[in-house]
Amino acid sequence: MSSTILDDVSVTLSDEVTKRVYISSKAAVEWMCDSSFSNTNGPIDRVYEVLVENILFPTHEYSRIEEFSQKIYNLEFPGHWVEEGINKPNILAKDNAVSICKQLYTRYNLIPSSILPTKEEGIYIDYDNFDSDKSLSLIIETYNDSATAVVVYDNINNNTLYSEDINELNFEKAVRSFKE
Repeated sequence: MSSTILDDVSVTLSDEVTKRVYISSKAAVEWMCDSSFSNTNGPIDRVYEVLVENILFPTHEYSRIEEFSQKIYNLEFPGHWVEEGINKPNILAKDNAVSICKQLYTRYNLIPSSILPTKEEGIYIDYDNFDSDKSLSLIIETYNDSATAVVVYDNINNNTLYSEDINELNFEKAVRSFKE
């Protein structure tokens, strides 16, 4: 039996917990826990998060996710924007940005090249793809009102290849356009 602690949440793993991990090219992860485990130790999604962050990801990968989080929560906001009446990114925009970075890193192995506040009262996240013949950018903005938008931009031909307002943080189509 072993214990893992994260943010004062303790998870005990025993022989009764059945876990199976499948990591595909998109880093899909599936955990199967018996019902007594999920019922006695709190919400299964929080248990899942603790297990994933502490057991599945090697230290360097967890450090990468922590690096994104720290950068987002500690974004520098230009003082002159405050004077212009522009609001800083709020906690909702920051939480969404962290979720986006985690999701794109764990599912698609994408690492943001830039994370910045925007004048539109949100957070700008940029990913670059120089692996193909094209120079593409995947640009995501998430705003204080929880709205999120994505654009795939061709930097060589200066045109938009894909754009969408994102619901439920589903980036599959955008990433497909970005990686092709």
